[in-house]
Amino acid sequence: QMACADGYRLENTGNVCHEDDCTTAYEYHCIACDPASDCMGNLDEDGEDYGCEENACREWGYPKEGEWNVDEDCCAGKKQMACADGYRLENTGNVCHEDDCTTAYEYHCIACDPASDCMGNLDEDGEDYGCEENACREWGYPKEGEWNVDEDCCAGKKQMACADG
Repeated sequence: QMACADGYRLENTGNVCHEDDCTTAYEYHCIACDPASDCMGNLDEDGEDYGCEENACREWGYPKEGEWNVDEDCCAGKKQMACADGYRLENTGNVCHEDDCTTAYEYHCIACDPASDCMGNLDEDGEDYGCEENACREWGYPKEGEWNVDEDCCAGKKQMACADG
């Protein structure tokens, strides 16, 4: 994206003058050529437009449940991550989110070689996020006279049970 007019040569300093999620821009100078030389600029060459490549990361069920969504941070559970067609999924194994119900991993969608028949996995449904139901039951707490979900799975011998299944 940097160029100089005819009669000038480009010198890239290598110093970053702007950086964001899509672009790194470098400071450069257009130095006047020696009048005796046949120094031409490079404006006759097409540049490249600024902009981000499409995010190919997809996440099942977030933010819209029951469907694949663009995954802005490329961080999802193993059963919730996918890539758009033309990209292959690479799970880094690095945990990027963890809570009581989910461990999510950083992943990348790598562009496939154009000659290959590389397809994403969006034709398959993902698996909804959510905690496994707590199977621990406690008699009489907090509601007396009935079995209750036991959040800490800690009860007296005669007050403990497991849910069916």
